[in-house]
Amino acid sequence: MLGLVDSFLESAMQLLLQLYLAITSSLPLTFSRVSSLCASLLATSLTHSAFYRVNRKANKTRKTVPYFSSFCYFLARISELTPRYLLLSLTCSQFLPWCLIAVPFHIGFVFLLYYYFKPNLKGICPNMKNMACMSRCDFLNKLFILMMSYIGLFSFINLVEGKSKKPAAIFYFVFYFENLLMTSIILWYSVSNKAVTWWTYTLWSVPIGIVCHVVFLSVFYECLHPNKRAESSVFQNEERTRISEY
Repeated sequence: MLGLVDSFLESAMQLLLQLYLAITSSLPLTFSRVSSLCASLLATSLTHSAFYRVNRKANKTRKTVPYFSSFCYFLARISELTPRYLLLSLTCSQFLPWCLIAVPFHIGFVFLLYYYFKPNLKGICPNMKNMACMSRCDFLNKLFILMMSYIGLFSFINLVEGKSKKPAAIFYFVFYFENLLMTSIILWYSVSNKAVTWWTYTLWSVPIGIVCHVVFLSVFYECLHPNKRAESSVFQNEERTRISEY
């Protein structure tokens, strides 16, 4: 968990700053600069996918995620994060004051979304002996949700036990609406001010990222998820039993 927070506090902000400086200062994309950008992107994507795998492994009631399935999950996350980083950097390069106003609204939305679905947070304050401890526990829970809401600026983190389709659907509806809105604003501004650069063409990563993200997530949850694999193996065993009975 600390690795996840540290990755998005350090690597994500480093990547955004590097992209912002490259766009606004017209810095050449040298091999070292591209390598640094790719390293930051891979770090956040790998940390996100590793967190999901380790979190399931730590819960004895859940089946662990195989490495091949984890790779598919990693591809889904990198497809989600890449357009988001580019869009945030491009938007900040043109509308920096407005971005500083809009970002807290998104974090607030994610916080309310998590808080509404009442996440089951374990291990933050296990001993609640009096009202003071309960009040302190409530504060720590909200602080933890706030940290996860900051990560929600870039990607979805599941804090709900069991099925999380409803909060994920609400999150991604707003998430991709924001992506498409930022894409439209950047294109409008670039064309109207005749400021189209090669950075503008990176906006193709937005529709490509949406398609890849949906495809990889669908493959993971419908085919490679541990629960689906377990159901498939149970079905195969039942079929073998029926065949042997005949």
